[in-house]
Amino acid sequence: TCASLLDGLCKNGRLNEAVATFEDLEKKGFIPNIVIYNVIIDGLCEAGKLKDAANMFSKLLSRGLQPDCPAYSTMMKGLCKKGLLTQAKQLLGKMEKHGCCPNEITYNTLIRGFLNN
Repeated sequence: TCASLLDGLCKNGRLNEAVATFEDLEKKGFIPNIVIYNVIIDGLCEAGKLKDAANMFSKLLSRGLQPDCPAYSTMMKGLCKKGLLTQAKQLLGKMEKHGCCPNEITYNTLIRGFLNN
């Protein structure tokens, strides 16, 4: 699947290629689902490109997609890695406000983030 291809590119250090492929697919009329957005957001966060990840997160919202627990948790993990704990906590509040229930991964991500900073 497309998500598997993009995930493989991200995990093998080919993030730029993954993002370019994502953008090419969009230009050709492909409508990415939440799983594909999550793959790209995770790749960007893992590469330390938090601003790009946040832009991608905003883009999925503008496309009418509702972020799921993995999307929120991935963004929180990226924020915590950069020491942006207040923003991670605020994102948890937004997550709950939008009706997305945090799970054990979400809470573990935040706990780990606070312990490591």
